[in-house]
Amino acid sequence: MAEGVVDDISHEGLRILLRAEGVTFRRLKTWKSSKDPGYGQKKARVQQVYAIAGRRAALEDGDPEVIFCVDEFGPLNLLFGHIKPRKTRARFLEFCRYLRSLYPPATRVAIICDNFSP
Repeated sequence: MAEGVVDDISHEGLRILLRAEGVTFRRLKTWKSSKDPGYGQKKARVQQVYAIAGRRAALEDGDPEVIFCVDEFGPLNLLFGHIKPRKTRARFLEFCRYLRSLYPPATRVAIICDNFSP
């Protein structure tokens, strides 16, 4: 784009161009270890809630009946979303209160936050 070869390019367009030139397009991922002493227990609980949501685990006493998975960006095939100009702690708590208001107080609700920076 800086050289004036193209006006705009997408990830897919870049992938096709690189493949034509014999260059592979790969994303580098880095992994960080948590310093939280309760990380293992928390991770196991999140995995258990995901298993409940996927109906791979039976619902037990104290388990949530409703599960929301919240992602900072989310997949491109969103079924439902709330788009705000800025994400802040206050906006996120407002969104959580909205989710809670959708169900009776006796219904146990879980919200799993994936990569939510605030």
